Amino acid sequence: MNDDIQLATQQVVYNLKKIREEKNISQLELAHRAGISQNMVTYIETGKRSPTLQTLIKLCVALEVSPSKLFTEEKTEKKRFHKTKDYQRYRTVFINLFLLDQENKRTYTLLGGLL
Repeated sequence: MNDDIQLATQQVVYNLKKIREEKNISQLELAHRAGISQNMVTYIETGKRSPTLQTLIKLCVALEVSPSKLFTEEKTEKKRFHKTKDYQRYRTVFINLFLLDQENKRTYTLLGGLL
């Protein structure tokens, strides 16, 4: 149960920072808009403090987003990378390297996570 709470907390922190950066808002500006200290924004984004529900709502209002946005799991960079042409190109190169070096199992081990 605690692992689920920790993962959800990390997701909220990640989304909060990501949304703030996408909107090109500094921590100081977000703090002013939300009526909280810049230190509190920093503590929340670094995971040193857990915000209250009231603070989360203030942050959402300041960012002009629904609170549900903070809890929504975004696709990971790896998943987005899989859809790109670069991924297909790199995958082909890795497979060719593997085929050239079939006897060396280490190559497969090193590249297996990327294929």
